[in-house]
Amino acid sequence: MNLVKRLTLCIVFGSLFVASAACAHEQRRTAVLYVATAETMVSDGTTISLSGFDADIGWFTDRPERKTGSISLELFLESWVSGNDNFANDPPNAVLTIEGEIRHPIVAELSKPRREGATVTFKIMVLSGTLPTQGGNLSIVFDGRYDCKTDEVEECEDF
Repeated sequence: MNLVKRLTLCIVFGSLFVASAACAHEQRRTAVLYVATAETMVSDGTTISLSGFDADIGWFTDRPERKTGSISLELFLESWVSGNDNFANDPPNAVLTIEGEIRHPIVAELSKPRREGATVTFKIMVLSGTLPTQGGNLSIVFDGRYDCKTDEVEECEDF
């Protein structure tokens, strides 16, 4: 085999090795999902105000890592606009369940949070379900972000 063919094969196989290593690293990134509760909600159809919002937001990762933790509400709202995969640029979907009001959960896009004490107000765009004008004892699951690398636990905990 001549030198040009050998060099070409080395470049091709070397590139494949680098690409597969990059893919393997990318696959280790796992979504972080968030869970919160609030005591009451009021909505006008375009915004939703949640009162008695938990001081801490729980988080967990998809399998296979299955890591868990919590962050303060303050840090969760600050992280809304930080990082490469932030909620300000790509608002999260959320599933809201309201005790005693509906049988089916509401799926919505939440954006532009504003906090006043223990009340957090979001812009809301309902994707499915029917949003009542008021309710109590809510559970909210926010879909994930990908800028938390699960092999670096400190990043998950310190956003």
